[in-house]
Amino acid sequence: MKKLFCLLLALAMTFSLMACGGGDSKEEAGATGGNSAKADGGFRVGYGKANITPDGPVGMGGYGRSDQRISTGVLSYLYVTCVAITDADDNTILLYGMDLCAPGDAYRFRDNVAAATGVPADNIVMSASHTHSAPDYTVQTAGQGGALNKLKEGLVEAAETAMEDRKPAKMFGGAIDTKGMNFVRHYVCNDGSYCGDNFGSAASGLAGHASEADPQLQMIKFTREGDNDVYIANFQTHPHQTGGSSKYDLSADVVGEFRLNMEEALGCEIAYFTGAGGNINSRSRIDEENATADFRAWGKKMADYAQKVEYTELATGKVQASRMTYQGQINHADDAFAAICRDLRTRWDKGEITYAEVTTLGAEHGIHLNSPYHAGAVASRASMGNYSEFDISAYSFGDVGFVAAPYEMFDTNGKYIKETSPFAMTIVAELANGSNGYFPSEFAFGYGGYEVDTTKYVCGTAEELADSFVSMLTEQRNNQ
Repeated sequence: MKKLFCLLLALAMTFSLMACGGGDSKEEAGATGGNSAKADGGFRVGYGKANITPDGPVGMGGYGRSDQRISTGVLSYLYVTCVAITDADDNTILLYGMDLCAPGDAYRFRDNVAAATGVPADNIVMSASHTHSAPDYTVQTAGQGGALNKLKEGLVEAAETAMEDRKPAKMFGGAIDTKGMNFVRHYVCNDGSYCGDNFGSAASGLAGHASEADPQLQMIKFTREGDNDVYIANFQTHPHQTGGSSKYDLSADVVGEFRLNMEEALGCEIAYFTGAGGNINSRSRIDEENATADFRAWGKKMADYAQKVEYTELATGKVQASRMTYQGQINHADDAFAAICRDLRTRWDKGEITYAEVTTLGAEHGIHLNSPYHAGAVASRASMGNYSEFDISAYSFGDVGFVAAPYEMFDTNGKYIKETSPFAMTIVAELANGSNGYFPSEFAFGYGGYEVDTTKYVCGTAEELADSFVSMLTEQRNNQ
């Protein structure tokens, strides 16, 4: 696997690098036209925002039952935000933060955005905040044409606004460690066993978190003479379902409240990118003293932290983008195991057995199942080949690297990328340009849980992907 992977990586880095500014022609470089930036190589930066809240009921993302979770109201509006960054050679990258559970069908609208702006589709990043109180626009919700059309129009509107809004800008970066804003949602019990946030028995009591969360909030600030500053925020958390008066209210969740508080406090424009939050929640089951359970209070508290960040000027330079195809090894169960799991998941979907009975009946067959989702994941992998391919992307603008991970990444792998990257600051955005489920770290495979149960891929895949991202960033850094 390693040997095959390294060969693929070498080929990908040789032939797939689409570095804006790395080619000899404007077409290869992703030129977008317009007024040139200052001769000192500075950026032009613009910001756009559009409301994408569906006008009627939609299937809500998350929890695997979008077809049954139909929205009944709106707790807070959903938006797409877009930051356009253009270098001195007119190469542009568009960075989208979206109030969605996952990119879903939004990702296929990159071509519409490219046609409207002239920015190549490979230079467009679409990252979902992962709010579970919003549509995910996957196969379960794709029939809702009106909501999808509003999403498409909002994406184009935000990009066009950002392109028109571009002005010469200086770039600054900083970070701060937060307290009480995120928690690893895996726990060690008093008897030494582990359990997840939603699954497993806590009868023996929760002694603590399985590991410490990455508490770093990263901020990038673009100052534009005579206009609002533009901010990019990057923080690792998994938004909890807010619910409001009803658990079926649409909401941008903690991310939306953070943006709102920043806009009100600083009069700024801001885009938020969820970092490596695949194993992290915004509230804890055992640390209520520090945890901020209310999503509005969370947003205000996080904005308070953000306003304390101390900034250092970062160098501008080339805008670059690269993409490679990754081949992940599938984690197969034996045929008999998979057949039992398929039967149990089918019976649960039909309402013939309860959630608890799935685990009980599995145990009667000598199979440990944590949930119907676990059974479904085992069954679905049986029909897959030995490997599954998907694209990963990395970007950079001046002193900043930007990773677009099309899956839910664990914070240990996110920290590794940030610490190993050759750039002065590196943003890790998960659920960006696709969604391929959970990719637990090797450490998590040691104690299991929902994410380990349901991932398609073998242990070690997350670490290989992290190394791939660092290699792509290193190639770009050498080309600056």
